[in-house]
Amino acid sequence: MTCHAVRPGCFFPAFFLPFFLVLLIVFSPFAAFGEDIGENGGEDAAQARQPVEVRYDQAKFYFNQLQDKPELASNRDNWLKCISIFQNIYLEDPDHSLAPASLYMICRTRLQMFDRFHESRDLDEAITQLQNLAKFFPDSRLADDALFALGQLYLDNKKDEKQAAYYFSRVVNEYPKGDMYALAAQKMQQLSQQFGMALPPSMIGSAPEEVNTIFPVRHWSAPQYGRIVIGASSPVAYKKGVLPPSKSSSFRLYIDFADSYLPPADRGKVKVDSKSLLRTIATEQKTGDSVRVIIEADKIEHYEIYSLPDPFRVVIDIQGKDNRANHFSKQVPKPPPANIAEAIAKANAAKKTSVGPALASAHEEIKLTPEAKKKKLEQAKTANEQATSSTESATAEPKTAQATPAAKPLSLAQQLGLGVKTIVLDPGHGGKDPGATTSDMKEKDVVLAVAKRLKLTLEEQLGCQVLLTRDDDRFLGLEERTAFANTHNADLFLSLHLNAYPSAKVHGFAAYYLNLTTDKEAMRVAALENATSTHQLSDLQDILASIMKNSKIAESSRLARLVNDAVVRGLSDNAGGKGKNHGVKQAPFYVLIGAQMPAILLEMAFISNPDEAKQIVSDDHVAEMTKHISQGILSYINSNMAKLER
Repeated sequence: MTCHAVRPGCFFPAFFLPFFLVLLIVFSPFAAFGEDIGENGGEDAAQARQPVEVRYDQAKFYFNQLQDKPELASNRDNWLKCISIFQNIYLEDPDHSLAPASLYMICRTRLQMFDRFHESRDLDEAITQLQNLAKFFPDSRLADDALFALGQLYLDNKKDEKQAAYYFSRVVNEYPKGDMYALAAQKMQQLSQQFGMALPPSMIGSAPEEVNTIFPVRHWSAPQYGRIVIGASSPVAYKKGVLPPSKSSSFRLYIDFADSYLPPADRGKVKVDSKSLLRTIATEQKTGDSVRVIIEADKIEHYEIYSLPDPFRVVIDIQGKDNRANHFSKQVPKPPPANIAEAIAKANAAKKTSVGPALASAHEEIKLTPEAKKKKLEQAKTANEQATSSTESATAEPKTAQATPAAKPLSLAQQLGLGVKTIVLDPGHGGKDPGATTSDMKEKDVVLAVAKRLKLTLEEQLGCQVLLTRDDDRFLGLEERTAFANTHNADLFLSLHLNAYPSAKVHGFAAYYLNLTTDKEAMRVAALENATSTHQLSDLQDILASIMKNSKIAESSRLARLVNDAVVRGLSDNAGGKGKNHGVKQAPFYVLIGAQMPAILLEMAFISNPDEAKQIVSDDHVAEMTKHISQGILSYINSNMAKLER
C-alpha cells in the first residue's frame, strides 16, 4: 500500500539547486547517502543546533530525492538516514507541531522500503508509527489519515478484514468531518457486503432507535409451496421487485427494507432442499440503511406478499405451477365407494384399539375407563348414521369394493377416493403464549390435550393421517402453523382454541373461517387470537382482499358449518338443550391466512365460564366433543362425495 503523496518541496530556485547540494553534502548530519551508519542512523552537533522546521524540510527533501533517484533508492541505508531525522524531531520535541507529521513521514518512508526491499519489519514499523500517531495526537489533522492508512494496511497487506474494519470504523465514528470520512465509509460498505462486517451506527441511521433491525429469515418449503417470513424490530417500509432469471432459477424475487440494518451473523445465502420449490434465500446489507432479501425459486404460478403486526413481519407465500389436482376432482381415479359404516368398521378393525390423553385438570392427563372404551367403539359404529343426518347423502346405491386377497385393508379416505388423506390439527398458543387463562387453567394446556384426543378419534373413525402442529408445550408463530399444514400437503386444517369474555355468563361453541368481516364480535375474537388490536385488523382487511382470491373460502365455510352443526347439536342433546350456538362466523385470523386447504378455527368453549371450564377438562365431555367434531368432518366428506355422484 502507498500512503498519500506529499508534494515535493520547492525551497530554492532551480539555478541554486547544484550549489545547495554541495553545501548539503558538506554540512549534512551524515557525510554522504552511501555511508554505512547502521539501522538507527546518526546525527552530529551541527544538525542538533538547526531549527526543527529546517531539519524537517531537509528530511522531506531527502525523501523526495530517494523517490526520484534510483541509484540512491537502491541503498537501504539511505532510507534509514531519512528516517533518523524524522525520528529525532519527534523524540526531541514531542509537543512540536511537526511531531505528528514526522511520525507520518516515518510511516511513508518505511512503506517505501517495504515495497522496495520486501522486509516485513518495515511494514510492522510503519504500522507502529501510525498507531502512535493516532494514539498520541488524536487532535492532529493527520490522525484520521493514520487510522485510514492502518485500515488499508490490515486489509491489503495483513489480510485481516476484522482489524481493517476496526480502523475504518474509528475514522467514521471519531472523525465524521475529516477528509477521510467518505473513503472510510466506502470501505466499510465493501467490508459489510463482502465479509459481513457490522456497520458503524452512524452509517445505519441518525439514531439507534430509528433503525429497524431485520431478524433472521424463516422459511418452509415443499415441492409446490414455499413460505418465507421476515421479521423486523418495528414496522418498516419495504418494496418488492423481480430480478432477471439466473442459470439456476427462473424466478428471483427481491424485497428491500428501508432504514434497516441486518446483523452480520444473519447475512449470506441459504440453500433450500433441492426437492423444494424454493432454491436459495440470500440476505444482504444492500446499502448503509437498506436491507435486501432475494428469494430464488422455479416454476412459479403466483405469489403473495403481505405484512402482519405485533410483531411486525413480512410474509411471502409462493405457489408452484404444478398444483395438486383438486381433492374432489372427478378426474382423480378412485375405487368404488363402499358403505361408509362398513368402511369405518374395517378401519377400526385394522388398528389396535388405543386411547389418548385428555385433561383431568389443566395440567394432567387421564385415561379412558373400560366403560368409556366400549362406549367409544359403539359410537364409531353409528358415526355414519349421525353424520349423514346433517348433510345430503348419495342418491345412487353405492357399489361394494371387491376384496383383494392378502391386501392391506384400505382406509376410509382411500375407499372414498376423495383425497382426504391428511388432517392437521393446530392446538393454539403454547410456550410463552398461554392463551386465555383463569386462576388454575391455561388455554394452551387444554387445547393440546383436546387435540391429542381428537387426533386418535379422527384416525379411528376416518382412517386418515392426523398431524399436530405441536405435541408439547412450545411456542409457534401463527404463520408457522399454516406453513406446517401447507408443506405437509394437508387436506384439512383445524385450529383449536378456547374463548374468553368479561362476563362469566357467556358460553357456547363457535366455528370461524377466514374472510372479511364487519362483525364486532368476530373481530374481537380474531384480535384475541391474533394478539393484536381490532384497529390493526381493519387495516389488514385491505390486504386480505387480494389474498382471498386464492383461498378456499367456500369449502372452508361449508366445513365450518358442518362441524359447528354437529358439535352444537350433539352437545345440546347431552346437555338437555342448554348448549349455546354462536354460529359460523368469518374473521381475519392470521393462523388461517395462506392455507391451501379448507381451514377453520374452533372456539370450543368459554374458559371464562365456570361451568364450561369444568366441562372442557372432563374426560366424558372431551370424548363427546371430539366425536361430534369427527362427525362434522365426515359430513363434509360425504357432502363432497354426494356432489360428485350427482
